[in-house]
Amino acid sequence: MKIICTVLFLSMLVSCSFSGKRERSPVAGNENLYVVNIDETPKEEFINLSTFFRDVETIILETKEECLIGEVSAIRVLDDFIVVTDADNTESVFVFDRKGRFLHKVGQMGQGPGEYQGVSGSAIDFEKKEIYLLDNSSDKVLQYDIASGKFINSIGISQDGFSSYYIHYDDGKIYTGSIPNSKRDDSFLLQEFDAKTGRPVASYLSALAYNKGWNGYIGRSEGFFYPDEDGGAKYVQMFMDTVVYIQNNEITPYLAIQSKNWITEKEIQELIKSEGENYSSKFHEIMFERDISYNIEQYVEFGNIICFRYYNRKDSEYVVYDKEHKTTRRVDYLKDDLVYSGDWVLFSTFAYADSKGVYSYLRSEQIPRFLEIASTGGLNSNLDKREILEKISEDDNPVVFFYYFKK
Repeated sequence: MKIICTVLFLSMLVSCSFSGKRERSPVAGNENLYVVNIDETPKEEFINLSTFFRDVETIILETKEECLIGEVSAIRVLDDFIVVTDADNTESVFVFDRKGRFLHKVGQMGQGPGEYQGVSGSAIDFEKKEIYLLDNSSDKVLQYDIASGKFINSIGISQDGFSSYYIHYDDGKIYTGSIPNSKRDDSFLLQEFDAKTGRPVASYLSALAYNKGWNGYIGRSEGFFYPDEDGGAKYVQMFMDTVVYIQNNEITPYLAIQSKNWITEKEIQELIKSEGENYSSKFHEIMFERDISYNIEQYVEFGNIICFRYYNRKDSEYVVYDKEHKTTRRVDYLKDDLVYSGDWVLFSTFAYADSKGVYSYLRSEQIPRFLEIASTGGLNSNLDKREILEKISEDDNPVVFFYYFKK
């Protein structure tokens, strides 16, 4: 079998702790918590995407000088707008229409009104059709209209003792993933601010209780928040074995992993104590050589299905959980038989799900492999825009695929 897999594994870890004085709010209980027991689930080789989806639509994002995307950090969709955030390379936010045509950028780099020094994350207010950009360098959140890109407001946020990375908006509140700036034991992973004033409201998720004691920076290209079109979002960091749900100003445990191999507080303490000359080798030994699992990512929900990826050593595995029947499947990979034919496999990234389907994209560095597959007749004969796809360049913007749910 020809398996072509590009895994972008970004992690930059810096240990530190929180020293703020805001209210520390409890997390609500959940009697309907979904529990996924990985150890009791036999592993299969793959699941075909056609198991869940009836068709795929190709969306080729327009490539021109004013909208060059270095790396996709997030894709969000509102009405006919596809909003693409590149927080790592160009530190820009681009708006395309549903056919892939570029419409406008949201804000720009600078220090004037409506400008930012960097983009640490983006979030959408689906009701007002606005977007919030987190500028961690300036301790502010900028608010824009999505349809026009017009600047609305700048909101200063008080980051007393911590830094914010990634952002979510929900019902008048702004939530950020937080990284403490000084060494203490009472650090928290999630901060809540008033969206009008920037006033800090509460802190949630003790690093000790939820992240095995790790309270340092974890750079993940897709961030910590996985929003849905109802305004809520799932939240998870690298070592968390529990996905929490943020909705209607309530934080609730939503899904929990059960596995004897999930990384423990003891192993996290080994990492923390090894900071210095031996840190790199210790990190490699613990994370890549031991039988340890970690890092829930690419989380999406469609219908009764929850799908996500996690790592064991260097290898990734996918979990597909049926909420209605409480059943779990665990596979090496998801085979995209709607885009590719035969034994060809190329792993695209699940980015966002709405009521009709799931958006996925090919990263820029995957385009050469994609072209190799296309040149050997490896694309599905029913794939739309097939002839155009066979002629795209390695310098073009990422390709987006939209998978329609089966009814």
